[in-house]
Amino acid sequence: MKSVKKIVATCLIAAMTTSLVGCNLIERTPEGVAKSTVAKINGEKIKRSEVDARMKSIQSQITAEKGEDYLKSEEGKTLLTQYRTQMLNQIVGEKILQNKATELKVMPTEEEFKTEIDKEYKTITDSFDSEDKFKAALQQTGETEESLKNNIRNKLIYDKVHDAVVKDVKVTDEEIKAHYDSNMDKYTEQPNKTNLKHILVGTEEEANAVIERLKKGEDFDAVGEDIKAKQAEKDAAKTDDSKKEDAQTSGNRFEDLGWVEFENSGFDATFMQFAKPLTKGNYTTAPVHTQWGYHIIKCYDKQEYPVKAFDKVKEEIKTELQKQKQETTWNETAEKWQKEANIKTYEKNLK
Repeated sequence: MKSVKKIVATCLIAAMTTSLVGCNLIERTPEGVAKSTVAKINGEKIKRSEVDARMKSIQSQITAEKGEDYLKSEEGKTLLTQYRTQMLNQIVGEKILQNKATELKVMPTEEEFKTEIDKEYKTITDSFDSEDKFKAALQQTGETEESLKNNIRNKLIYDKVHDAVVKDVKVTDEEIKAHYDSNMDKYTEQPNKTNLKHILVGTEEEANAVIERLKKGEDFDAVGEDIKAKQAEKDAAKTDDSKKEDAQTSGNRFEDLGWVEFENSGFDATFMQFAKPLTKGNYTTAPVHTQWGYHIIKCYDKQEYPVKAFDKVKEEIKTELQKQKQETTWNETAEKWQKEANIKTYEKNLK
């Protein structure tokens, strides 16, 4: 078999004689693919073999779900390329963290690694009824004992670097009090809630027409039922079942939303911004526009509770704000490190 040097030399000569011939001989062999560079971080090369070694568990899962031949199809190959790209990003992140752990002098010693890895590994294995079930779970996911321990190792490095970056992040008393004053609905003795119904239409013109009917004295429920009935007629006129279904979810409608908590309601933020101030018996006198359309909202009842004293919630707020501030600091730092790492990727070598 030709040596690598001879193959490269042959390709160089071919490239000089014609620009239409590329040097692909190495890439077409499994050995060449494995040796190809998929990325560089500050000049350090990441080989395709490193990515593929980490892809075994993913490939096993795909094969188990889709069958052996799926990965040979164009769709399967495209999916694998996407997963390889994600895995490469993970490896790049790990290498940046390893470099920063050394730079920040927080890299655990091998003795510390062994102690923590053994401890975490035991916790995981003890969660299974038997060693056979643990090994079966590893086989099912495509993981090995070695890869599992490597994941624990990387997590330990991440935690050490993360803690080093955020350890000096503090929250002031002024920030805590300002948050309390601006978010009192979050700190009531019980969750404040409001009982709502709404009419939803597709255009601002339709919403204004509904509001005019209400201003003239028509009952909110009666107008809502009328809107709902007219939409039902439109839906019934459609012959395509899928179009009917789409119309029923996106058309004009009237809904009783029941009791809705001010905080963590699950509703659109703009919707809640206009719903919360409504007092019992009142409705929004201007259309409320959200991604779903134009709403007219009415409050049928309301329950509001006293706000807890600042001293009672100060530590809770401090913990919440500190966590948010730490994560912001961490995300900004990680983004800065990534930009400084001079990362270069070779996407063609991931296919």
